[in-house]
Amino acid sequence: MKLLVKKLSIVTMTAILSMSLSGCGSSESDRFDDMNAQSSLENDFKASEDNDGDGLTNGQEDTNGNKKFDDGETDFNNKDTDGDGLWDGNEVTKYLTDPLNPDSDDDSIDDGREVYSCNETEFDTQKVSNHNAMNNHTTDKGDKIDALDPYNDSDGDKRSNLGEKLKGTPACDKSDFYPWVYETKNGIRMQDKGAIYIPGGFDVDKDGQLETGFWFTKYPASATSSQIDAEYGDLSQEINDNFLSLTNSRANYDNTDSDDIGHAGNLYKAQFVDQGNEGKNYMNAIYAFDIPTILAQSDLPVCQHAGKDYPPMIPTNKQYTHVLKLQEASNDGDKSVKNYTLEYGYDINVEEDYQRDVYHLLGIIKEFTKEIVLAEEFKDNLPTFWESDGRVTSRLDGLTRSDTDIGFGAPGFKDNYAVIVRDGWAVDLTYGIGSGDSTIGQEIGFRMSTNYLPAVTDSN
Repeated sequence: MKLLVKKLSIVTMTAILSMSLSGCGSSESDRFDDMNAQSSLENDFKASEDNDGDGLTNGQEDTNGNKKFDDGETDFNNKDTDGDGLWDGNEVTKYLTDPLNPDSDDDSIDDGREVYSCNETEFDTQKVSNHNAMNNHTTDKGDKIDALDPYNDSDGDKRSNLGEKLKGTPACDKSDFYPWVYETKNGIRMQDKGAIYIPGGFDVDKDGQLETGFWFTKYPASATSSQIDAEYGDLSQEINDNFLSLTNSRANYDNTDSDDIGHAGNLYKAQFVDQGNEGKNYMNAIYAFDIPTILAQSDLPVCQHAGKDYPPMIPTNKQYTHVLKLQEASNDGDKSVKNYTLEYGYDINVEEDYQRDVYHLLGIIKEFTKEIVLAEEFKDNLPTFWESDGRVTSRLDGLTRSDTDIGFGAPGFKDNYAVIVRDGWAVDLTYGIGSGDSTIGQEIGFRMSTNYLPAVTDSN
């Protein structure tokens, strides 16, 4: 029996040795070596020392104190944990970038190239005090280094890194860049008709979403010599298709035959050019419901972005507020709009120092907007972001002017709906969709805009 046990032991030992030598697993000696190496590392680990010489102590890098490199920690045996060219210590104590994220501001350029330059090859070969991070985005007044600023321009082509990322051009190649929105075919056509691009990038209506940009004419409409026709089979449908109701109801006018609907006079195609500083020189004394027809027949371009059409329309009150806020923030009179003002945001579709002028929003002429409301319901419930501060005109009886029969009987004060009229920051709720003759002497005109465009406009 003893002999059998000895023989089995030899066989078993031989099999174990054969498995160890076959390469199908680690040998006992390998495991002992690993354990000894780990033990040696742990024995070499001292929290107060800096194993990799990156400017952070081992204890600062091994935050949980287990003497191992874990997720969420920098590696105490690697100067540059995220591989962006910056030592961990420099990222934490000097640049304030993320040592675990090679692109802290998510603008497509690694932190190392933003702290140094697009052409750098050596990066952090010096100690913390020997290099100052670059800051090319001058309007941030030096309070934010480029590696933390997605609107930095790393290659000097005047396009922000974030803009180039979103538009699909390289942010470290000065020779390859996207066109500004006003340089595109869409933009050139809009400018030919008297429109300018209004930059977005800030939250106009305080809903937590940044507004984008849109086209908006520099001047109110004025008449050309080309006459047009306007006929309406279903007035309610026409109004609901072309105006926005801000109260919870559709405009409901009787289906009036177009022969019964009068006009203040002959209608003409519109142009948007400088006609001086008197309101009477601009198109006025027209019925509000005729404005969409005038725009549709005035040979105005239709912008296209991402396969979607952005036809010309009457501006909304949100757009008026948008432009007025930019003018107020520009600190350059009452007509300039600028990109990247101190208080508002940055629009990647135009340059950082973009500036254009919009005329006569304050003063010489009131303007119809795209929105209609039940005057009685709305007069005390204006959106706070309009900032009208009580500058609201309305009738006590809740009715509005109508100068043609639109389904409420004889002309007169016969409309429950008001087309919102803007006079700068002030709001007027006394004019109905059929007001025309009664605006003579009041000088109420209109402009052309597009709807808000995509945040990243097409480059065509």
